[in-house]
Parts: sequence; structure tokens; C-alpha cells
Amino acid sequence: MIVLSPQTIVREERLKGQLAPRLPTLEGFTVGIIDDGFAGCEEYLRGLQSCIEARVPGAQVLYWYKPVLSRPSPPSLIEEARSRCQAVIVGVAA
Repeated sequence: MIVLSPQTIVREERLKGQLAPRLPTLEGFTVGIIDDGFAGCEEYLRGLQSCIEARVPGAQVLYWYKPVLSRPSPPSLIEEARSRCQAVIVGVAA
């Protein structure tokens, strides 16, 4: 398995707000996964879900599907993920 680092350099002028600080651990937290619906995305993200659940004690993972591939996630989905999770992964795989 090849895992790439999600860290990047962000240019200040592109930010509309502040990035959330990194959690020190996922232990005991709820992590949300939003599947963007691209081909291969579900297989990849379900594998990521399994890895988190197997390797992080007490972590809970919630999974959502974005309803329309070509449109942003609806505000209700974003709000539900925000209210139920301490971290959210939005995935695109190809």
C-alpha cells in the first residue's frame, strides 16, 4: 500500500478562513468520511475506514455519500458531518 502525506503548503491569499488545527490523535474521536462518488473512491475510502477502525482504539468512523458527483456537498450533509465529527475526510480517488 502506498500512502501519500496529506500535508501541503497553502498560500494565504487562497484561504477564506483558517485551517483547523490537527488533532493530536484520533483515539476516542469520531471521524467522518464523505465519498465524492468518483470511480474507485468507495473501495479506497472503505479501506481507509477499515484501517482507522482497526488501528485507532476508540475511534468511530461515519460514512456518507455525496449525492451528486458534479456538485458540492449539500449544506445539510456538511452540517451533519460538522456536528457529529471531530475530523472529516473528503475523498476523491481514481
